[in-house]
Parts: sequence; structure tokens; C-alpha cells
Amino acid sequence: MMRIEAIRTLVAVYDNMSVVGAARERGYSASAVSRQMAELQRQLGVVLFKADGRGISPTRHASGLVAQAREVLAPLDRLEQYAKRLRDVTQLADDAERVGDP
Repeated sequence: MMRIEAIRTLVAVYDNMSVVGAARERGYSASAVSRQMAELQRQLGVVLFKADGRGISPTRHASGLVAQAREVLAPLDRLEQYAKRLRDVTQLADDAERVGDP
């Protein structure tokens, strides 16, 4: 089963065309990103990226998977943004209530 964090890392690797760039973006070590990509490739049974002279290039499998991943992640990102706003509003209400307490 693919984990959401691994899917987000896949998209970061694809967007950066770099394990190091993806690691920086995600706040992981490069070896952690490499392990996530190796596990994802093992689960799927396909190669997602190939090494080229100066970095990596995506396979057609990676391109297709990333397109699907973006469709899945977009509503999750909206949900996370909504939850953050909800927490912020709740925190403001709690703070206002405490200020009004005698």
C-alpha cells in the first residue's frame, strides 16, 4: 500500500528531478528519499526514475503515477488547509474567551 508521504516525496522528486532537491523540499535526508523511492518501486514493480549523466529522468511510469498523484493530493491539500484554518479560528475563539474571563 502506498503511503501519502511517499507519494508526496515522489512528486517532489519528479518536480525537482533530483533526490537531493526533493529531500531539501520535504525536510528529509537524501538517503530517506532514496529509500522511499526504492520501496515505492518495489511495491509497484516498476522503475520510476533512471539515472542519467547529471541526475535522474522519469520513466513513463513515473510520469503517469505523478499525474494521478497530483489528482489525489489536491483534495488532501485542500482538506489540510481547511483543517488549519479551523484550528486557527478555534484558537482565536479560545484566546478571546480567555481574555474575556474575569
